[in-house]
Amino acid sequence: MFITVRKLLLMVGGFALLLGSCKPKEVPPPTLTLSSQTIDLGGITSTSTSSLTLTQSGAGTISYTISSDKSWLKVSKASGTIATTDMVSLSTTIVATDLVEDDNTATLTIIPTINGAASSPVRVTVKGTFKTTTITVGSTSVDFGTITASRSVFLRMTKVGTENLTYDVTSDKPWLLSDKITGTFTATDSLRLTANTQTLPGGNQTATLTITPKANGVAGRPITVAVKVNYNDLITGNIEKRTLTKNETWGGNINLNGTVIVPKGFTLTIRPGTKIRVKVVPADKIGLEINGRLIMNGDVSNIIEMSSVITNSRNKDWDGIEANGDVEISYSLIRDANYGVNFLFSGLLTTPIKAPVIHHCLFDNCFDAIYFLESEFETVLFNLTFRRLSFNSLVTTNIKKLTLNEIEFSSDGSDIGIYSNGLNIKITNSNFVPKEYTFYKNVFVFNDARYANNKVEMVNCFGFSNVDGFGKFGNTFTNTTPARTANSGIGCGFVNKYPAGRIGADESKGATEAEVMEHRRQDYLKAEKRRFNK
Repeated sequence: MFITVRKLLLMVGGFALLLGSCKPKEVPPPTLTLSSQTIDLGGITSTSTSSLTLTQSGAGTISYTISSDKSWLKVSKASGTIATTDMVSLSTTIVATDLVEDDNTATLTIIPTINGAASSPVRVTVKGTFKTTTITVGSTSVDFGTITASRSVFLRMTKVGTENLTYDVTSDKPWLLSDKITGTFTATDSLRLTANTQTLPGGNQTATLTITPKANGVAGRPITVAVKVNYNDLITGNIEKRTLTKNETWGGNINLNGTVIVPKGFTLTIRPGTKIRVKVVPADKIGLEINGRLIMNGDVSNIIEMSSVITNSRNKDWDGIEANGDVEISYSLIRDANYGVNFLFSGLLTTPIKAPVIHHCLFDNCFDAIYFLESEFETVLFNLTFRRLSFNSLVTTNIKKLTLNEIEFSSDGSDIGIYSNGLNIKITNSNFVPKEYTFYKNVFVFNDARYANNKVEMVNCFGFSNVDGFGKFGNTFTNTTPARTANSGIGCGFVNKYPAGRIGADESKGATEAEVMEHRRQDYLKAEKRRFNK
């Protein structure tokens, strides 16, 4: 069969037309839709969750990255590929530093890649309200009022919030105690607070209680409670033999019926104007033993008195103050004692203590007034009056330096007895009285080579008459510019308030003055012998 050229051309054209009609159509890229553009979490807690669903419409491939601009909002994954839908879980972290009280807003940024080509970011807003789980207290201040013994009060606490909550409790003062130092909350709780008088100083005191809430173990903002108390710690009336177990304050009228020991670490404070009458027990002489601290400071209008309970008293009715610790004594009358203040072992202690502070005191009708048996301090004594003493005003043994200023030595007994080696004493602006009996001296060094190299210097002193034991064994005495008239304004300053009465302390049984003096001389000689043989 023969096909004409014309037919052939028509056939080719038709085939070409048929091919042109079979060309494929263009397919649009897939699209991304989100389940929400804004997510409201409501209250933000440690268990808050939500989700965001990403949906693909149309053929093709969509992958993405997703991120949060706040650390408190967490996403379950950082990237993904969508088949039909994909879900990203959201959660919260309440310990994040950028989570603030009340309203919070975070932004999720989704960057899609569609069919391999990056697309414009899509953003979702996530919001919520955060309330810190914490504690509220019934009051931010507690006032115990005035107390005389330990007292307790309760502080009510309430949990605010939904998180697991514990708490810690601390006090900045040792006297403020809490029955709990840690606890766990359900809804309410309470603390029993105690003002403990075992460690509470007297007077008005303040303290701060701190309660630290911990939500899910993370410490929150501390809550502070201001605490105040007025401790009336004054002890008065009868005081029996005992050892202090806490600091004590004495005042008013005291009947001391037994020796009181103040251990190291404790303080006995005797208030101005206190009158202490000491029971006389010949077989067991009563006194104060200070191994801790004694604060016995009166004032010019409120002299502290410490004397025998017996009206017609004798010296040695009570033992005196044994000072092995820190002592401050001023504006005080110490009368009828064996030794007014006796530094018995203070120089032998392993832990050094302070030099004593003694001034404006009247020592009356004692055997010795101040006895430095073992005390290596450089001590300054001033404005003291010594009166009606059987033996010495001052006795020094193991002491190296002593300064005396404005002292009234008005006792018939010896004034300063030195049983030391290498002691330096300087006495200024002081008055002495003549001694009726030759065995009494103003200043003496015990006459033995055992006590050597002592130096005594007097400046502007009145009434000085005799010394003994100087000019040998290196003991020297100088009296520079002796005063021509008695120094005025010296001594304790209140001696006129306490008249001396009859002479001596051993006259209570009707002895004559000569018998009293002989008794004193025998006491003196016995004391000399004891000290020499010690």
